[in-house]
Amino acid sequence: MQAKPSYEDLEKTVLKLQRQLSSSADILDETGRMAKIGGWEFDLETGKAAWTRSLYDILEFDGSEPISPLEHMHFYSEDGRLALESAIAECLETGKPFDLEVNRKTWRGREIWCRLTGEAVFEEGAPRKVRGTFQDITSRKQAEIDLRSSEQKYHDYISHAPYGVFVTNEQGEYLEVNGEACRQTGYSEEELLSMSILSLVPPESHEEGKAHFQKINKNGKAYGEFPLIRKDGEVRWWSVFATRLSETRFLGYTNDITDRRIMEQELRRRENLMSRVFDILPVGLWFTDKKGQLLRGNPMGQKIWGGEPTVGQEEYGVFKARKLPSGEEVAPDDWALAKTVNQGVTILDEMLEIEAFDGEKRVILNYTAPVLDHKGEVEAAVVVNLDITQRQKAEEEKQRLQRQLLQAQKMESVGRLAGGVAHDFNNMLGVIVGHAEMALDATAMDSEIREDLTEILDAAKRSANLTRQLLGFARKQTARPIVMNINEAVNSMLKMLRRLIGENIELYWNPSPDVWPVEMDPSQVDQILANLAVNVKDAIQGIGRMTIATYKVCITNMKSPESADFTPGDYVVLEVGDNGKGMDEETMHMIFEPFFTTKGVGEGTGLGLATVYGIVRQNKGFIKVESELGQGTVFRIYLPRSQKAEAALRKASPAPAPGTETILVVEDEKAILNMCAAILKRNGYQVLASSSPHEALEIVRQWDGPLDLVITDVVMPEMNGSAMKSKLEGIRPGLKHLFMSGYTSNVIAHHGVLDRGVLYIQKPFSVNDFLSKTRKVLDSKI
Repeated sequence: MQAKPSYEDLEKTVLKLQRQLSSSADILDETGRMAKIGGWEFDLETGKAAWTRSLYDILEFDGSEPISPLEHMHFYSEDGRLALESAIAECLETGKPFDLEVNRKTWRGREIWCRLTGEAVFEEGAPRKVRGTFQDITSRKQAEIDLRSSEQKYHDYISHAPYGVFVTNEQGEYLEVNGEACRQTGYSEEELLSMSILSLVPPESHEEGKAHFQKINKNGKAYGEFPLIRKDGEVRWWSVFATRLSETRFLGYTNDITDRRIMEQELRRRENLMSRVFDILPVGLWFTDKKGQLLRGNPMGQKIWGGEPTVGQEEYGVFKARKLPSGEEVAPDDWALAKTVNQGVTILDEMLEIEAFDGEKRVILNYTAPVLDHKGEVEAAVVVNLDITQRQKAEEEKQRLQRQLLQAQKMESVGRLAGGVAHDFNNMLGVIVGHAEMALDATAMDSEIREDLTEILDAAKRSANLTRQLLGFARKQTARPIVMNINEAVNSMLKMLRRLIGENIELYWNPSPDVWPVEMDPSQVDQILANLAVNVKDAIQGIGRMTIATYKVCITNMKSPESADFTPGDYVVLEVGDNGKGMDEETMHMIFEPFFTTKGVGEGTGLGLATVYGIVRQNKGFIKVESELGQGTVFRIYLPRSQKAEAALRKASPAPAPGTETILVVEDEKAILNMCAAILKRNGYQVLASSSPHEALEIVRQWDGPLDLVITDVVMPEMNGSAMKSKLEGIRPGLKHLFMSGYTSNVIAHHGVLDRGVLYIQKPFSVNDFLSKTRKVLDSKI
C-alpha cells in the first residue's frame, strides 16, 4: 500500500504545477502577442472581465483591471458597435457563435481594425459567461483596402486606355475587354467575352495569329501587326502587343493602325515614284549628309562622272576639274559642295570642265544647295550636274558658222561693190587699151610718143589685172576653165615663184604623182601661187623656206573638220607652207577680208589673200589655214576633182583677117562706142553706131542695106541687150549678135544673156580679142 504523501510533498507538487502553468501561460501570451491575438472572458453573474496579456497590448490599455464590454462599446465606430451588440445579443439568446470584423479605437485613440469571435457558456440551460478572441487585423485590412484601390485604378486605367485591352486564357478566349476594344471591333463586351482571338482574324491569317500566340508562350511577350475583321465586316489593321500574366492568363494591347498603314503605303508609293524620277532625270543628282559625305548619285550623275564615288570632304581630291572660262584648277577645299556644307551657301551655274573617272573630259554646269533643318542649320546637301558638253560644242560650232556667215556676207557685199565698180572701170580701161593699141599700130609716129603710148598701155593692163583681182576675191571673175593637171600648172610657175620670193628663201616642191585632174582657169592657179608667194616673202625675215605640195583626199563625213562650206567628195589639195613668223588667232580670222593687211601704209593692197579666197570659192573649193606665232603658216586649198578627161591648155588665136560686113554697134558709153567703131572701120567693116536701144531699133528699121551683126552692151538704159536682141530679131530674123560688158559673169547671167550658144566678150578687151570674137560670130552658122 502506497504511503500517503506528506504536506511538504503536496506543496512541492503544487509549486511544480504552478510553474508549469505559468510557463504555458507565458508561451500563450507570447504567441498571442506575436499573432496580435488576445483572449477575453466576461462573467455575466459577477460582471467581471478577464483579458490575456496580449489583449492589453493590442488595445494599448494600461489599467490594472480590464473594463467591462459595455464600457468598451464607445471605443467602436457606430457601425461596429451596432454589429457587435447585435451579435452578442443573438449569441446569448441562441448560443450561436459570432465572428465579426469591425473598426475601433485603442485606449490611446489609434484607429485599428479587429476581428472579434465569441461564444456563450451555458450552465443548466442559462448563459453564464461569454468568451472569445480579439485579433488586430489592421495590416490585413489596409492591404485589402490598398488592393481594392489598386484594382480600381487598374480598372480605371483599362477603361480609359486609348488602346484596346484584351485578357485571354491559354486557349485565346477573351476573359476581359475594355471599352476601346469594343469600339475598335464593333462588338459589345458580352459578345467579345463569348469569342476568341481567331474569331477576329481573317482565315488567311490564322496561321500567323497562332504563331504570334505561340511566341507569347515561348518568350513571354510578342509584337505584331495583323488584319482583323470588325463586326460590320470591314478589315482593319491592328498593332498587337501581348504579354503573359500567368500560366493561364494573357494580356494584349491593340491599336488601330489602318490609317498609318495607308499613309505608309502612300509614302512608299511616293518614295518609289521619286526614286524612279531620280533614276530617269536627265541631269546628274547627288545627295550628301551634313558633313559633305556623298551618299548617293543617280544613273545620269554616275554617267557624267564615270562612276559613283561615296567620299567625304577630306577625299574631294579624287575629283579633277577646271573652272571655265578661266581654266583654274579646282582645289579640294574649293569645291562648291564644300562651301555649301561648311557655309550654308547656294552655288549657281558654276561651269566646270571635269576629268571623269572613265577618262572622258566633260563640260558641266554645277549647282549645289544646302538642305536646312527647322533650326536653319545644314542637315544635308544636294548637288545637280548638267552635262553641257555637246551644247558647248554646238555653241562653239554655231559661233564658228556665224563667223563664216558674217565673213561670207562681208565678202558678198564687197563683191557686189567690186562688180558695180568693174563695169565703169572696165569701160574706161577698154577705151584706154583700144586707143593705145590703135595708136601704136600707126606707121608714122615719133619714138618718144610710141614709148609714152606703150607706158599708157602697160598701165591700163596693170589696172585691168587689179580689176581681175577684185573680181577674183568676189568669185565673180569671168573664168575660162579647162581640165588640167595641177602639178603641170605649178611646174610652169616655179621659175617665176623663185624670182618672186628671193634668193634667201628656199623653195621645196613635193608633188604627188597621181593627183586627180581639176577644172579651172590656169591663170587662176598662177594668181593663187603668186599671191601666196608674196605672203611667204613678207612672213620670212632673213633665211627661210617655202614648201609646195599636192595630194588627194576623199571626204565622206557629212561634218567636215575642215570647213562648213563644202560638198563631200574627192579633192586635190594644193598645200603652201612656210617657216615664217606665223599669225595669231585674231589675224587668222581677218586674213581673207578685202583690203586687210598687216603691212605698212602704201606697202600692200590687202587684196592678195582675198583674191585667193575668191578664186577657190569660185571653183567650188575651200581653204584651210593653220598658223602659230613663231612656227610658220600652212595654206591648204581643196579643189574638187574633175570627172572629165584632161585637156591641153588653149593656145592664143592668130590675128583675124579684115572683113567687109556691115555691123551695128550699140553702146551707151560714148567713148567705148567710138573706140569700137574705129577698130571695126580700120579693119574694113562698115559700121552703124547707136548710143541707145531705141535709136538702134529705129536705125535697123530704116536701113535698107545688108546688116550682118549687132555688137551690143548688156546693161544699158531703156532696155538691156537681151530685150533689144528679141526686138531686132522681129525686124531682121536671123540677125547675129555679140554681147560685151564690163559687168561680171553672174550679173550678165542675171540679165539672161549667158544662155548656151550666146557669144560674149568681157571688157576691157584687146583689139585682137575684139576682132577675133567679131570674126568668130560672123563666120558662125545660125
